[in-house]
Amino acid sequence: QEADHIVVTLGTAWVYEHKASGDVVASCHKLPHTSFTRRLLSVEEIVTNLVSAVLEACAWRSRDLSQDPTQVLLTLSPIRHWRDGAQESALSKATLLVALHQAMEQLRAAGVTAAYFPSYEIMMDDLRDYRFYAEDMLHPSNVAQEYIWSKLSKAWISSSALSVIDQVERIQRAAKHRPLAIDSQTHQLFLQQQLRRIDAIEASSTTVLDFNFERTQFMQQLSKNR
Repeated sequence: QEADHIVVTLGTAWVYEHKASGDVVASCHKLPHTSFTRRLLSVEEIVTNLVSAVLEACAWRSRDLSQDPTQVLLTLSPIRHWRDGAQESALSKATLLVALHQAMEQLRAAGVTAAYFPSYEIMMDDLRDYRFYAEDMLHPSNVAQEYIWSKLSKAWISSSALSVIDQVERIQRAAKHRPLAIDSQTHQLFLQQQLRRIDAIEASSTTVLDFNFERTQFMQQLSKNR
């Protein structure tokens, strides 16, 4: 209800329809496969359900007139569903891509700030070499993930928010550090420095950040607390 941004990522248009009830599910939930019919959702079905869900989510926030309207970002997952088959996976992604753009137009017509981020296109066209894939040749490698994230962050995240993210990531990395000499003066000063950084971020940030885990890690290593 408080989110000012909604990110929707679609993965596959293939679903399982329960024969007895007609309910559509994402998997068979360990029931006999004969109880289901596997089918491809139509563009119209996807658009109708996606627009309805997003409008309902936006309606919660719009009730508070003092808050800015919710911004919606639509994306298509770059991970191919190879077990569906090469042709079936491509058909699914194409269906979703058409549906996403139609949904975006309908949301805009309804007054919602909606945009599309081309994570799928970046992976398929910009990073089309297999060195950008993980060992399974399906999922993006760490390098590819960082590349796509850099494109997204530059387009959608303010410089001030990126600065906070960078500071938080530094503290998270510091909390994972395992020193050779925990009682050394150098490490003790390092711990105190991290605690001061946490205090500074919490004091300056307009967003509530949870540093309980990191603070506990640093406090437990301080000599005076052991």
